[in-house]
Amino acid sequence: VALGALAALGEDTQPGDIALRLDYRIEHLLVDEFQDTSSLQFELIRRVVRGWAEHNAASPGRERTLLLVGDPMQSIYGFREAKVGLFMRARDRGIGDLDLEPLALTVNFRSTATILDWVNETFAATFPPRDDPQLGAVVFAAAQAAVAGGAEPDVALYAGEGGREQEAAALCREIEAGVADPALGRIAVLGRSRGHLEAVIGELRRRRIPFAAREFAPLYGRPLIRDLHTLCAVLLDRFDRFAWLSLLRCPAMALCNRDLLCVSRCAPTAHAFGSGGAALAAAALSAEGRQRLKWLAGFLDFADHYRDRVAFRVWVE
Repeated sequence: VALGALAALGEDTQPGDIALRLDYRIEHLLVDEFQDTSSLQFELIRRVVRGWAEHNAASPGRERTLLLVGDPMQSIYGFREAKVGLFMRARDRGIGDLDLEPLALTVNFRSTATILDWVNETFAATFPPRDDPQLGAVVFAAAQAAVAGGAEPDVALYAGEGGREQEAAALCREIEAGVADPALGRIAVLGRSRGHLEAVIGELRRRRIPFAAREFAPLYGRPLIRDLHTLCAVLLDRFDRFAWLSLLRCPAMALCNRDLLCVSRCAPTAHAFGSGGAALAAAALSAEGRQRLKWLAGFLDFADHYRDRVAFRVWVE
């Protein structure tokens, strides 16, 4: 894809039609996480902004601008051909004929002065003494805290027996005590991955401690959404046997196992259900199951009548 984009932009002496079209449309380009840029991506940016310096000189007040945001100390995608040396090259020499003004941000709004002082002291010795674009060596940049120092942070290690459930229980006991402490404003729990935090989520729910967690309960995992997906599958494909039997077991129908077995033999699909009334009538269905299937048959007939006549969302609703 990236090679195709380069080909579409064309060479400097023969820019492509897309490059000419973009030249009239793009006035500002923002690139985030620039410290993890590869050589191919760097060349793509260079071709997009070529000629901007000449345009800016000829059109003061209507300059085209380029903003590159990144932290060379956070370059971690070397395995995906990222080269932090390109960040230093752009900072020192610009991109193409476009000069850049480096702005070093040093204020940290996330941590207290106590933590940042420790980080500055500890990690300054682990970075090289000077930048080296060829080696990807980056000098350590100290940060200043925007938040007041506060109390010294406590460090506690869990060394109890058992697995993640026992560890989560111990952690949630501390959280429970923290929630009861009016001096604590917010409590955050960090983990390596969502899988590592599932036990903590379960323990918080068991203790009825309210919490906010992003993307831990995706919409597609909710039972109601799965039931709606099943209904859509049946409406769109009356020969989908799995969706049909799933629909009969969802809370809207909730056929018992005996009735479900009868239907699976007499009408294994929604299509067979619509044309197999005689076989179902002779089946050993319970009175409640027969009533629910009659109710469902009416809805499926209604859906057939309005198929392709209304919008899909309205049809499913």
